[in-house]
Amino acid sequence: MSLFERSGLAASLFTLAACSGGSSDSGGPIEGLQAPQQIEIVTVEGAQSTPQGLTPPTAQTPNFAAGSDYMTDVASNHVYDPSMEQIATVNHILCFLDQTGATQMVNAGPYNAQINEERCEQGGDPSASSTGQSAGVALVLSTWVVNSVRQSRTSPQTVSFWVPENDDNGQSMGSIYARATISDSPSAENPFGRFALNFAMVPDQAEVADALGHGTLETVDAGGNTLGFGFFETSGDLSQVTTSPGDYAQVVAVLVSMNADETDGRARLTRSTRYYDEFLNQDSGIQTEEYLLDFSATEVLRELVGGGSECLSRTNFHYNTWRYNLYDAVTGDRVELNSGFPIRTAGGGYGWLGYHGLWVPPGENVASGDVVQRVQFGSDTTSDYTILKAPGKLIRHQRDTLLLADADGIDFEWFDFQAQPPARVRLNVVQGQWFKTAQWDDPGQTWAPLESPELLDTQVLGFVSMYSQSLGGPCSYRDGDPLITYFRTNIVDGAADLWNQAVNGAVQLYGYVQCLDSGITGAEAEQGDVYLADSFDVNTPYEFEFRAADMTLYRDNGQQPATRVGLADNEAPQGGPFSWGLRSGPLVTDTAGLSSVWDVWSVDEFFVYETGHNPWNCLITALDATNQPVSFDPPLQFTYTHSTVNDKNGSSTHNGAVCVLNYNGPGDLHGIPHQGVDFNNDGSPDRFYPSFSIADGVLCGPTGDEYVIRAVGSEIRLQSAPGGCVGLDTANAASLTLPNGSSYVAPDIGPRPTVTDPPAVIEGVVQ
Repeated sequence: MSLFERSGLAASLFTLAACSGGSSDSGGPIEGLQAPQQIEIVTVEGAQSTPQGLTPPTAQTPNFAAGSDYMTDVASNHVYDPSMEQIATVNHILCFLDQTGATQMVNAGPYNAQINEERCEQGGDPSASSTGQSAGVALVLSTWVVNSVRQSRTSPQTVSFWVPENDDNGQSMGSIYARATISDSPSAENPFGRFALNFAMVPDQAEVADALGHGTLETVDAGGNTLGFGFFETSGDLSQVTTSPGDYAQVVAVLVSMNADETDGRARLTRSTRYYDEFLNQDSGIQTEEYLLDFSATEVLRELVGGGSECLSRTNFHYNTWRYNLYDAVTGDRVELNSGFPIRTAGGGYGWLGYHGLWVPPGENVASGDVVQRVQFGSDTTSDYTILKAPGKLIRHQRDTLLLADADGIDFEWFDFQAQPPARVRLNVVQGQWFKTAQWDDPGQTWAPLESPELLDTQVLGFVSMYSQSLGGPCSYRDGDPLITYFRTNIVDGAADLWNQAVNGAVQLYGYVQCLDSGITGAEAEQGDVYLADSFDVNTPYEFEFRAADMTLYRDNGQQPATRVGLADNEAPQGGPFSWGLRSGPLVTDTAGLSSVWDVWSVDEFFVYETGHNPWNCLITALDATNQPVSFDPPLQFTYTHSTVNDKNGSSTHNGAVCVLNYNGPGDLHGIPHQGVDFNNDGSPDRFYPSFSIADGVLCGPTGDEYVIRAVGSEIRLQSAPGGCVGLDTANAASLTLPNGSSYVAPDIGPRPTVTDPPAVIEGVVQ
């Protein structure tokens, strides 16, 4: 694992785009230099439009003004191939850099920039992009200190940055020190420009010379019509035998050389690792992987040394889109949401308060009742807010339905905690029966496929409560119905209209099935014993009250005082099906009109209560100076039906697929299911991709046509070209001399500066 991979790292440096900041020695403004927003070994022609042979969906192509957001927003496309995994670190750097605002902040002195590192993670755990339900987790940001300096119009630009590193418990591991020197901006003749970046992982109370690892990324000037770049990174000591779990060392070396027009070139990429094999209880020895690439304008010959070669096409490729924007279907204006704002804690830390809760930096503790300040960079005005933390959250469910005929191919997760672990089930539309296809393996935290599907007898069960990534969360099926019920969801906060039904500061709620008990112990949660016995008499529901004072659910059983629903104080499960949280069955505000307890699943609106020991199970909101709850825009949520004509790759594989999409703001659209791809044929997915990608210009929204969608971040996979690559030879790449770290210059930029001002840049937006 590289330093950048281990840390989520970054560098605020490359994105020094042309801008004004400060004054030059001639009296005019000094413009920042531009560095590449991403570096690629291989590019493709036409990646901003459509792959060869694919006709774009002209029926939905919008006719917006040339200056509209839809027409001017920049889309990022980059090629991914397993051979290029070694430079994934590089593009992580550039992605992080894009959020620092260093372009606009040249010569502004040291400043804080808050970075959303999750936005740069692609191809990892699919759960990261399956948050169809609105009860998600709070935005997590990392605060870096950045200093961008250019002395004159003719001098290079130097960018220094300090990235704090913390372990999973929030304890400091040190900082990443980095310095970049940019001499020339990218141009048509030299798309990489000229720059060099040196970085080092420095432990607390240590010097740069004591770094645990370091690396260099720099452009290579080969003269003539040739350009390229080199990358070298090392951590640990490959020569040392590993002796205990966690011991790890790595060296990565990459060299790329190509023509200035990026048509012909070659690349050599190696990674050597050494680690302690916990399964075999021994040192792994040095493991080396080497790729060689030789490419022309139309093809790429890729060889894994010792593992064969393959010819790939640069004109036939496949999109995997990660990030989308929504635009107003009439004006082409980008759709923005009021999803949160920056805050300062009493301890001086800068965090974020939003729809999904509160985030503060590691080491900061904010309790219910604490006062935080809303802050703005460059302004002396602050507003006080009082934090309110509740042990759970009430989630509103608004009913929608899907015909069984349209459920073909959708995976559901079925939970029967009384009898067995959760199972993955799928409907056989032709037979009209449900089958279990996989079972949850708790130790491995994965779905284990069954050798053969097992019938799920819904006639005996009567009712099946499930979860679907595609449909955005909880859903249900009642035996004999021609449809599946699913729900659009949002969190009930202090500003919700539900409080119009409150009496003496509380809303009465009633439930019959899967009603959470009170005072649940960790052991009970591990065993699945968290629910009250189901009530099968529609006239005798369990009674609850949801109180405005603490936003908490209580069991009202006629006793005083009422008991808080959920885990007992200081109790938490260590494993089992509820380690991620507890959820109730449906709760309604009125039982009138119900003829059966199962009817609660069929009402147009009900509520569920989520609680647990994890931060994401809790509600964190705030009250303003007048004691009124702060209100944020919930995600835009709507059902989308995919079709061949709307597919960015022209594929019919997922024609008719239905999913619930959630839009949290620009670049943040979730809900498309993911699937794993096994590149090395070892039986385990190496990378996860969206099941499909939506073409630009497609109309969507709650009524189907309020918004237009457009990709702003896509990954491109080259398709195989059997029998091609005539004239290409990986021996050309094998002759390249790899960097050995000799050009590394220690980033002696001094200790991290103390910056007390609020963040000047948040997720790339200058404040």
